[in-house]
Amino acid sequence: MPTSLSRPTRLLVGVAAAAKELGISREALAQNVREGIVPNHGTAARAKIDIEEARAIREGTLQPERRGREFQSATPQLSQLQKMRMAVEATRVQKAKIQIAELEGRLVNRAEVEAAIFGAARDLRQALLALSARLAGDLAGLSEPTACRALLDRNVRATLDDFTAALRARNWQSNDAA
Repeated sequence: MPTSLSRPTRLLVGVAAAAKELGISREALAQNVREGIVPNHGTAARAKIDIEEARAIREGTLQPERRGREFQSATPQLSQLQKMRMAVEATRVQKAKIQIAELEGRLVNRAEVEAAIFGAARDLRQALLALSARLAGDLAGLSEPTACRALLDRNVRATLDDFTAALRARNWQSNDAA
């Protein structure tokens, strides 16, 4: 009795099932069949695809841009949705932290701080500029440079001390003075 060497039985499936198994869109596989890239083992009306043969042909002969759109499962969409929800939740947490810091007095209004700093700097500038008019007579009577320097030093320090006291009166304290 003669033995026949038969080919292993091929599993032939429709385009939709083959596309799902290959992980590509049905449209991309149908286009590959129409173009003759992937062989049709069925009829023109009902294409039948050998999945292993299609996989080997697509991976071996087609450039990535010609392989078609990858099949999109629901999982990446869910993960994108989860990422969006996480971003929204992170924003809520950040907003809550800001509100808590504001209630605890750790945050201040930027415009108010800028106005206060500008006012304080203006006051200091005016006080320092007034020194020259106030000390002119005293400085004119001094002939020693050391005495001039000492008089200027005392008055600048007194002006700065007055400025610091005024800031403390406004409840402005530096970290080292607190």
